[in-house]
Amino acid sequence: MKFRFYLKRFLKKLYFSLKKKKIASRIHLAYSEKNNSFFDPYIYKNKLLISDRNEKCIREFLVSQDYSLKKSNVTYKKKSIKKFEDINRGTIIEYDNYEYLVFTYQFNGRSIIVKTPLSDNLSIKENDIFINTTEYYEKMSVMNPFIFVHKNNLYCFYSAGETYEPDCICLAKIVDFKNNIVEKYPFNPIFVSNTRYFYRYQKVAFGDLLLYKNYYLLFYIGYYNVDKAYINLAYSTYDDFPNFEDVDNVNPIISPNIKLDAVYKPSVVIEDKTLIVYFNGRRKNHEAIYFAKIKINTIMKEIIKER
Repeated sequence: MKFRFYLKRFLKKLYFSLKKKKIASRIHLAYSEKNNSFFDPYIYKNKLLISDRNEKCIREFLVSQDYSLKKSNVTYKKKSIKKFEDINRGTIIEYDNYEYLVFTYQFNGRSIIVKTPLSDNLSIKENDIFINTTEYYEKMSVMNPFIFVHKNNLYCFYSAGETYEPDCICLAKIVDFKNNIVEKYPFNPIFVSNTRYFYRYQKVAFGDLLLYKNYYLLFYIGYYNVDKAYINLAYSTYDDFPNFEDVDNVNPIISPNIKLDAVYKPSVVIEDKTLIVYFNGRRKNHEAIYFAKIKINTIMKEIIKER
């Protein structure tokens, strides 16, 4: 009886996996080092900001014509970093002709989001705190900021919850960027796990946001458990923002392959109707940066079907 039960469950999973559209190209390696891990890429112009595990800093990489990455000499790090500190998950924002680095500062087992003028020697003061933990769903950590404009207002997506593998996706309206005044969305978290879907069974975390035509495309990390993660897609119409729905017929859009145990933190750029998705992949304790290509028209057809 047990054999029949497990066989039936296996066949059911196989059926639904075959039914889903495979929309991503194969996974390509963009950058790796044997004795170091790199994670959580963010595309800024023709560069990527990537977190450096060993150096506890954010490092700048240049994009080659074949989409592989080359390490530049530019790093963003704290003047003196202690054993219990880490700086990662950064984004660069241009505001009033100045550039700012908005990033995750981890210390003593918790995380906050900090904003400072762009510099290769960061000094973090109390008034540099951009978003701090104040709500029950944020637990000990807020991290991974993404700032964008919607209907002439500035907003910030962020992940919240557990310090290293967050639990949910949240949103804040930026009332005063210079003075770090934000209003957290009253219906946070806006996106959470769901046990109906294996690809976001236990946790979710923010990845990237792309406005295409009249749709916001939310690329996010979905965790089956803390060891296995996928890259997924949800969408919202411009006017219905921030109410997001999964594109279930294509999720997960990128899955771990035979060489990877998990895939994390997508960052996306569109070129000639093709999405170039950078992300970090993990094998045991080692992380490197990869990319895959996805045709945007394939995604949009599935979104229209689901509506």
